[in-house]
Amino acid sequence: MPSVTETDSYLIDGQPYARVTRVLELLYPVERSREMTAAAKLGTQFHQLVAQALTVGAPATIPDPLQTAWAAWSEWRAHHLAETGEVEQVEVEQVVFSPTLKVAGTIDFLQPHMVTDWKTSSKIREEHWWQVNAYARLAIEDRHLPITHVRIVRCRNPQVAASSCA
Repeated sequence: MPSVTETDSYLIDGQPYARVTRVLELLYPVERSREMTAAAKLGTQFHQLVAQALTVGAPATIPDPLQTAWAAWSEWRAHHLAETGEVEQVEVEQVVFSPTLKVAGTIDFLQPHMVTDWKTSSKIREEHWWQVNAYARLAIEDRHLPITHVRIVRCRNPQVAASSCA
């Protein structure tokens, strides 16, 4: 099982793999502030709550700072999954990697033909699309899955942005 090292990379079979998000920071530099660090921690906590909801059931309590994101995600899940019937998932919060590129990442929600990424950010940025498409490519190489689509669900309101991946 891959692990994350203190250097913020993945360690897979004893070999370091760069995180997709860190590689993208070379193209889209980010100056980290305390607010961004706090937001990232909330985003991580949100991902854990969603993973719990998708695997063992909804959490008993949602922390106050995540109430809006949780409500948006819950609304998206109820409407979108009910309308489309997309309930089959392969895995949640799953690490995928490329031995060729030595790059790895964690997919939030993996379905047979689609990679979905949850975002709690104020907007969907170009680098988010690069990130989710990189995850799709890694899933194709690592798992040999027939990924044809990627989706970003922005959990501030139930805005869904979807794109095809060739």
